[in-house]
Amino acid sequence: MRAECIATPPGYPVGALFWRWHFHHSVYQTPKSHILPFHSKDFGQVISAIEDVPTSFYDTYTNGELKAVLNIPNINRRYHGANLSCETAHDTGVSKRVDVNIKIQFPPQNLTITLKNNQLSTGLVNRRTELIAYAEENAKLNFVCTTDEMYPDAKLKWVLHTEDRAVATSDIEIVRDEIKTSTRKPEAFIRESEVIIKMLKRNQYGYLDCQMWYEGTNHLVQTVRLGIIYPPDPPIIKGLVNGEPLRSGESRRLTCECLNGHPPPRLQWMKNDQPIASTFTQRNFRGGVSLDLELIGKMEDNGATLRCVAMNQAQNGVVKSANIALNMYFPVTEVKVSINRESPILAENEIEVNCEAGSANPPASIQWRYFHCSRIKQYMRRADHSTIMLTSQAKGSLPTGSILTGSDELAQDCEMDERTGIDDPTINGSYGGFISRGRLILRPQWRDHLDIVTCLVSNSVYNHLTKQSEVQLNVSFTPHFIGFQPGHVHTILEGSSGTLDLIPYGNPKCEKIVWMREGRPLPTSKFDPRTVDLKKPSILRQVSKLSGLYQFDELLVIWNIKRIHTTNVTIQAENNLGKTQATFLLNVTFPAQITRVKDANVSLNEMAILECLANGNPSYAESVFQWNRRLYPGWDIEADKAPGFETSSLGCNGVTRVNGNVKHLVKCENIGGYNMRSQLQVYNVTRDDVGLYVCKVNNGIFPSHQSDAKLFSVFAPEIVKQPKFAKVAAPFGKNVDLQCFVRVEPEPKVVWQLNRRDHEGSTTVVRVLDSECGSFVADLGVPCIRAARPKFVSSMKKIRPGYYSAILRINGIHVTDFGKYTCKISSKMEKDQFDIQVTGTGPAEVPFNLRLLNASANSLKIAWGQGFNGGHKQTFTVSAPRLGFLSLCFIKEDES
Repeated sequence: MRAECIATPPGYPVGALFWRWHFHHSVYQTPKSHILPFHSKDFGQVISAIEDVPTSFYDTYTNGELKAVLNIPNINRRYHGANLSCETAHDTGVSKRVDVNIKIQFPPQNLTITLKNNQLSTGLVNRRTELIAYAEENAKLNFVCTTDEMYPDAKLKWVLHTEDRAVATSDIEIVRDEIKTSTRKPEAFIRESEVIIKMLKRNQYGYLDCQMWYEGTNHLVQTVRLGIIYPPDPPIIKGLVNGEPLRSGESRRLTCECLNGHPPPRLQWMKNDQPIASTFTQRNFRGGVSLDLELIGKMEDNGATLRCVAMNQAQNGVVKSANIALNMYFPVTEVKVSINRESPILAENEIEVNCEAGSANPPASIQWRYFHCSRIKQYMRRADHSTIMLTSQAKGSLPTGSILTGSDELAQDCEMDERTGIDDPTINGSYGGFISRGRLILRPQWRDHLDIVTCLVSNSVYNHLTKQSEVQLNVSFTPHFIGFQPGHVHTILEGSSGTLDLIPYGNPKCEKIVWMREGRPLPTSKFDPRTVDLKKPSILRQVSKLSGLYQFDELLVIWNIKRIHTTNVTIQAENNLGKTQATFLLNVTFPAQITRVKDANVSLNEMAILECLANGNPSYAESVFQWNRRLYPGWDIEADKAPGFETSSLGCNGVTRVNGNVKHLVKCENIGGYNMRSQLQVYNVTRDDVGLYVCKVNNGIFPSHQSDAKLFSVFAPEIVKQPKFAKVAAPFGKNVDLQCFVRVEPEPKVVWQLNRRDHEGSTTVVRVLDSECGSFVADLGVPCIRAARPKFVSSMKKIRPGYYSAILRINGIHVTDFGKYTCKISSKMEKDQFDIQVTGTGPAEVPFNLRLLNASANSLKIAWGQGFNGGHKQTFTVSAPRLGFLSLCFIKEDES
C-alpha cells in the first residue's frame, strides 16, 4: 500500500508529518492513553485505538511543500476498516490531521460445517481429524457451511462425492446462501450457505464438500464423511473355542471381531455378564472393528462364561457373540496323608494309609513311594552285621559301633521304591475341579520303624508341579539286634582289644541289656572303653593286666584276648513288650607257625616225601602252605661262593612236570583243631633233587613263617676241579687253607696225601695225613704224639645237603710244606680225588675262557675263568681297544 500526504505551506521553520492508524474499539480492547493526543475532531466521538506507523515505512520531502510518502510492502487484513491519518507537527500552532478509511480485500481463512438436526462426530483418519455425519439411509440432513471474516465477498459451493472422490448424482437442495456483516471485525463480512441432502444407501460411502471460491479460486474445502447408520453383525471370538482347555497361568490373546455396522460399533468383553477391561485399543479395518483381550488362565475362572458384545447408534441394545465356556486346567493345590490307626503301630498289624489330593482339573493321579529311612535299614545297607572295633593301646580310647544314639533326625540317604495303592472314585472340588483319593495297605515289620510313606499327586497337564505329603511310621516291637546275623562268627586277632556293639534296638527303648558266656553274665569292665585314656601309664599298666571278655553298658568289651577265650557269647535285651537274646561264636585268630618238618632220605630214582606240620587260626590248609626249592646253579664253578635263589612257589595241589612226567606234587590237609599238614612229593629222585626245600605258611595273619626241609640220597662224589682251587700260596709264616669242594651224599670219607721228594731229591715219597698226630706219616699204624699246635688240621664242613667242603689247614707255612697235596673222597658208591699244589707266592695266572654274555647299544657283559692268584688278592683289568675306545674296568678278586 502506498500513500502520500502533502502539507502546504510547510511552515517555518519546516514542520513534520506523522502517519498513524486509528482502529475501531474491537481491535484494541484497552486503548493506550499516552498515545491519544487531544484533537478537536475526536471531541464528542468514540475513542479509538491509535498506533503510530514506524518511520521506517515512510520518507519526508521538503521542496516548497512538506510531503510524506508511506510505503507498506505487505499490508494484511488486520488494517481492514481502520483509518489512516496524516498529522502535522510544529513548534507553534495547532496540529492538523487528515484521515482516510482503508479497505483491504481478503478471503476467509476457515470454513465451518454444522448439522442443524443432529450433531457431527469426529474421527481420525491417517492421524487427521475428520467430521462424520451419521444417519440412516435415505434420511434428510440439513448442513450449514459458514465462512469466517472476508472482504468483499466469496462464494460457497456444495459437492457430494463417492468414496473414490467421484461426484455423486444426488440432489442437493440449497435452502439459503447469504452474506452477513461480521460482528467481530468491523466492515467485514461472512457468508453462510444451508443445504438439504438425502443420505446414501447402505452399501455406499460418500463425502460432502463445502468449497469456498474467492476471485475464481477454490481457497478452502471442508469435508464431512457421510456415515450410514446400521447395526453390526454378531461379533466372533477368535483364539479360543468353547470348552478348549487353558492352563492356569497360560496367556492367550483373544480377538473379538465384528463386521459391518455403521458407525463402527464399540466392542466390550464380558465375563459372567460383567464387563472386563482390555489393555488393547479397539482397531478399525475395512468392513469392521476388532478388540483384543489378553486372557491369563486362573483356576477361579474355570467354568466362567466369556463373550464379546458390540454397541452402536443403530440399535438400542447390544449385539452379542456366542458364549465361550472357559475350561481352565490347574494343578493340585494341596495333599493330605493320614493313617487309620493311632501311633505307635504294633508290628505285623495291617494299616491303611489314606491320601487325598486337593481340587485339580483334570483330576490328579496318585503315586505312592516308600522311603526306607529306618536306621536299621540304613545300617544294614552299610554292613549286614556289626564288627569288632579294634584299638591299639597307643591310640587312646576305644570306638563304638553304635548308630542309634543321639538325636532322632531322619537320615538323608533313604532308599526308595514305588508302591501300588487303591484308587477311590473322584468327587467334585472347588473351582469346578475334582478331588482324588487313594489308599495304601501296609503290614509294617519291626525293620520298618521310622520309614516314610509319601503320597505324590499331579495331573496329566502339570506333571512338573507335583504336590506331596508324607507320614512317618512309628512301629512298636520287642528288642532286636541290628548288628547280629544268625550263624555269623565274630573274629578277633589274639592279643587285640576292642568292643562289639550288636546294637540292641526296640520300641519302646530297651530297658535291660546283659552279655553272657556259658550262661553266666560277664563281669563289668573297670574302664569305659569309649572314654578311657590309655596314654596314661597308670591306666595302661592296669589294662595290660586284663585279659578276656567284659561288659560295659550295651558293649561287649575285649581286653588282650587270647586263643583260649574262643567261645560262644550271648546277648540278652528286654523292653516292656518282651525279651530277646542272640548267640554267636567269638573266634580268636593267630598266625600260622610251622611246628615240625620231616626230612627225606631216599635212594636215587625213588620218590621222596618232605612233610611240613603247622598250627594256626584260620586253618584252611589249602591256602596256607607254599613250597620253594633253593638252588645254587654255580656250585661247580664258584663252589661255596655260588649265589642261591628260590624257585617260584608251588601251592597246595600244585604240580610240576619234567618231559611230561610229574616231578613235584604238593598235598595239604587239616588234621584236627588248628593243626595242618602239607607234603611235597618228589618223584624219581636224582642227584640234582638233593638239597634244601623251603616250606612257607601264611594264613593271612602277619607274620608268615618258614622252615627248611632237606632231601638226602646216596650218589658218587663229584669234586669241583677249578684251576683257582688247584694251587695255593701264602707268605711264609701265614696260615693257608686247602679246600676240596665235593658234591656227594651222604657225608664222605676224606683222605689227604702229600707227594714230595725225599731229602736227596731222587725219590717221590707219598705220605698220608694222620689226623690224630696232625702230620703226614708214611704208616698210619705208628704211634705218635700230637703237638699242642698241630701243623696240619683236617676238617669236613657240610654246606648243604649233597654239598660238602673238605678243608686242610697248614699252620705257619714253610718252604718245607711245598708239594702236591691230594684230596681223596670216597663214599659207598665211588671215589674221586683232586690235586692241590702248595707253592710260594708269585705272579697271578692269566684268566681263561673269556666270553661274551650279552651286548647292548652302550655296554658289553663278559665273563672269564680265574687262574691261580699267586697267593695274593687279584685285580682284573678289562679293555676293548679294537672297538675304537679304551674302557678300563678294575675288579678285585673278592668282588662279585
